[in-house]
Amino acid sequence: LMIRRPPRSTLSSSSAASDVYKRQLSSHGLELHEFDGGLEARVADINKGKAVRALMTECPSDCVMAYLGDDQTDEDAFAALQDANQHTLSVLVRTELRPTLANLWLRPPEELLSFVERWL
Repeated sequence: LMIRRPPRSTLSSSSAASDVYKRQLSSHGLELHEFDGGLEARVADINKGKAVRALMTECPSDCVMAYLGDDQTDEDAFAALQDANQHTLSVLVRTELRPTLANLWLRPPEELLSFVERWL
């Protein structure tokens, strides 16, 4: 579940509203995580990195995999790909570079469109 932050909103992981969300979610086994556009509720101890690792166990050893993401919630997936012994690529897609575990940074939309055209 993603909760989009309205423009000019003060909603953040440290706001009073998010404290209410956190209490409600934790009583149901969920966690609240901040991302660039708002807040994300997800099952405790499950993240995008675990999803990527699960997919990699189903791929043959010569499988080529790329993961493209744009915010902090994608870092677990980037880390999972770094740990892999397969042919993998992790790509941060955003207008401004930030510290990341991704192998590559693309600025949308032109660089992203070029990447997708070449990949396919």
